[in-house]
Order: sequence, then C-alpha cells, then structure tokens
Amino acid sequence: LPLTRDFAFVIDQSVEAQAVIKAAMNADKALIRDVSVFDVYQGKGIAVGKKSMAIQVLLQPVERTLTDSEIDAVSQKVVAEVTRATGGEIRGFLSQVPEPATLGLLGLGLTGLFLARRRRA
Repeated sequence: LPLTRDFAFVIDQSVEAQAVIKAAMNADKALIRDVSVFDVYQGKGIAVGKKSMAIQVLLQPVERTLTDSEIDAVSQKVVAEVTRATGGEIRGFLSQVPEPATLGLLGLGLTGLFLARRRRA
C-alpha cells in the first residue's frame, strides 16, 4: 500500500521548489513515486532571507509492505539529500510554540519538526 511522509525544511529564499522536489525524488528512486510541496511560509519564526517549505513524499513499494525501519531509512535519505542539495535543514522545535495560523502549515499547528506522520493513501 502507498503511504506518505511529510517534511518541513528551512531553506534560502532563492531555492526553488523544483530543487527540493528533485532532491527528495533522488533520495530513493525505487520507492518514491511522487513529491509535492504543500506549504511555503516566510515570516515570524523564520530567519530573514529564509523560508520554510513543507513537502509530502509518496512511497509506493512494489513487492511488499515496508517495515517501520525501512520507512525511517528512506526518510533519513530524503532529509540527507534535500539538505545536501539545497543547503537547507530540517526544521527543529521553536523556542516558543506559535499559534497554528502563524506557522502556515495548513493550520496543523506543526512546530516545524520532521513530521514523522504516516498516512495510508
């Protein structure tokens, strides 16, 4: 069954969405079927000259269901490849948790961490 993982990265304003998508796709060409941007945020909590970009990665194993450790390994590859290719970093906890609308991540109230959310597609 396909599943998704979400990630939020802080990157320079000049980095285009396509660069993030391409890097994430290249992390594991056998398992990653699609990458899409679902939010871009600039403002409070993000340094000047930076933006937060949230992506959703669709994993679709062909032969069997993936184990949690295999999913985590792919997630680590995505983080490593996007940070390498863009110079960005995975968002960490903020010193103060802002209101959900402030984050701009679809009102989910995310504090910018690696989302580690799995959802069956």
